[in-house]
Amino acid sequence: MKIPRQLAMILLGLTIAAQIATPAWLVGRLEWLRCNGEEVLVPCQAFDPYDPLRGRYVTINPGLDLLPVKEGAVIEQGDEYYLRAAPDDEGVYRFVDASVVPPEGEPYLTLTARRWTSSDGSVRPQLPFRRYYMNEAMAPEAELVYRDAVRQMRKNDEKRVELRLRVRNGRGAVDGILIDGRPIEEFIKEAGAE
Repeated sequence: MKIPRQLAMILLGLTIAAQIATPAWLVGRLEWLRCNGEEVLVPCQAFDPYDPLRGRYVTINPGLDLLPVKEGAVIEQGDEYYLRAAPDDEGVYRFVDASVVPPEGEPYLTLTARRWTSSDGSVRPQLPFRRYYMNEAMAPEAELVYRDAVRQMRKNDEKRVELRLRVRNGRGAVDGILIDGRPIEEFIKEAGAE
């Protein structure tokens, strides 16, 4: 069966348009979230691996402590649940508790339980964010800045390393790594200026 040339060209055009539209939609959705999401800070650890296929990026390990589950609900492995973010004393949003019902009027992140609720009614969230992509030339320097911050933390200089997320309607996107409330890129630029 032979397909008419005009129909083949239309199908080819639609295929090309779909291949361009799909990644554009994914990138656009994340950029919209970064622009319109509520900023939520999460403590993290970071290090800089090198992957020849993906380039340089900062691997992040968000570290959340046990969070209480509202209304004493039980979260089983595989269940969907919601992390609610609320402002602390300084007005900075942080994740404060988990629920089986999406919170109304407050930023939240939708997760799937990889572990069950502990016996005391709390859950240890495992956030899906593992990488922070940045300029390849900056990634090795970011590792040095991070290590210096960790050394200072150990000397009780109280430096905080945090992951800045943008959260809205259950979705989240990584927006940066902060050291003492400043983007890691600022520390890198300062180190390069010296």
